[in-house]
Amino acid sequence: MKISLKINMKMIAFLLLMSILGIVAIIVNVKPLYLFVLCCWLYLMFYAYSDIDNRGMLFAFLIAFFVFLLGRDFLQEFFKYKVENFDQKTQNHAWISSSISLLTIIMVYPLCSKRYKKKISKRKKENKIYTLIAQKISRIVYYFSWVFAVTSKIVVGMFVSARGFTDYYTDYSEYLSGNSYLYIISKMELIMPVAWCIYLATLPSKKQIKIPLILYILYLIVSLGSGQRSTAILGILFVFVYFIYRNGMNSEEKWLTKKMIVGIILILPFLAVFVSAYNIWREGGNASSLNFFEGILNFFYDQGVTGNVLKRAYMYKNQIPKQIYTLEFLHSGILARLFNIKVYHGNTVDHAMYGGSFTHTLGYTVMNSAYLAGRGTGSSYIAELYQDFGYTGIILGNILYSFLLARIAKNEDNDSLLKKSIKFMIITQLLWAPRGSFTYFISQNLTPTTIATLLLVFGISYLWEKRKYARKRKYS
Repeated sequence: MKISLKINMKMIAFLLLMSILGIVAIIVNVKPLYLFVLCCWLYLMFYAYSDIDNRGMLFAFLIAFFVFLLGRDFLQEFFKYKVENFDQKTQNHAWISSSISLLTIIMVYPLCSKRYKKKISKRKKENKIYTLIAQKISRIVYYFSWVFAVTSKIVVGMFVSARGFTDYYTDYSEYLSGNSYLYIISKMELIMPVAWCIYLATLPSKKQIKIPLILYILYLIVSLGSGQRSTAILGILFVFVYFIYRNGMNSEEKWLTKKMIVGIILILPFLAVFVSAYNIWREGGNASSLNFFEGILNFFYDQGVTGNVLKRAYMYKNQIPKQIYTLEFLHSGILARLFNIKVYHGNTVDHAMYGGSFTHTLGYTVMNSAYLAGRGTGSSYIAELYQDFGYTGIILGNILYSFLLARIAKNEDNDSLLKKSIKFMIITQLLWAPRGSFTYFISQNLTPTTIATLLLVFGISYLWEKRKYARKRKYS
């Protein structure tokens, strides 16, 4: 009876919110198509929140989806905020693309979630001794690489401070290649997130995770000095997803309490204002005159610029060079070396024309000389799917994403340690997908550094475990 009442109350709350939204939309004359997109998004948010311990990844993805793709249009439609002018056909395309994405997730995610609930239960649990050894090794590698990661971010911050933010995209790779010490440091930085994910996959206790987590937060703070917000924002969302994951494991430890959730909700507006002020500072402006409400609106306006990527990609579709942009992962990492595909760096004409990166191609197509000077448009997984395969591609791509979001959310502790590590490794890439490449989660995990780190940690752990068993047999 309690469960039924709980569900009914949630349904009543959802319907009440929909009614209020509909009334406000009529009063302020919101476009029906955008209202439909918003209703799809809100339905998914209620669905994810109703079982957040098992749908935390979906919940975080939806937050990123709104902030990056729907936020700026929300200001335009509900607050009549002045934004860029696009013709209605282009505007409708962006909303149709978002609708297709959300509707696909609505239909496919529950199916993927049910499927994996049955399969996982048949797997054997990981050897506890092996897990403890991997935990120790990954923690050591994490501490070691953390020093290089922080040093690398400090170097980038100094470069940006001296040369400017746009020069980072045009000259920094050349600057690194000319200094072997800095180049090695930058490569060592890539080890840290991999070791961090392996360590988290070993499911350390709250006491064990305290110092590594403090160091990770410090790294995120230092990363802001480089002028990039994505590392810090995605890092915070990653920690949130992990805490929800651990919360749903029915252990004695409570990773997220009601007080913590209330605290997070209260701090979010202040975080939005900080990001807005930071963006003004990054562009060389004066943030002291920014008021609280304006800061919140500016946050959604600034971060929601990715919605324009869907529109500009549609406008320039026939001018964009013909490449298969959803195969961008072939142009970097191990696969590029195996297939002898040239790897491009920075904002250059060659990178835009032949690098398979929609980010660089669209930036060059739309901005031309401004792109070569270090500016860019960014990308979106939805825009890439449409460019390659039309609306059908958006459906197929979101089927895959529904599968991945559901797979990550399954917090069964009898998944293998390697699989759990990979799950955690792709979290930030999927959260970035509304603003990034469709296959970024593949390309990032096929880099030589990532593969070498996995081999190092799991290889040493395996040998160490075998040595322990050999000693036991010898003296038994």
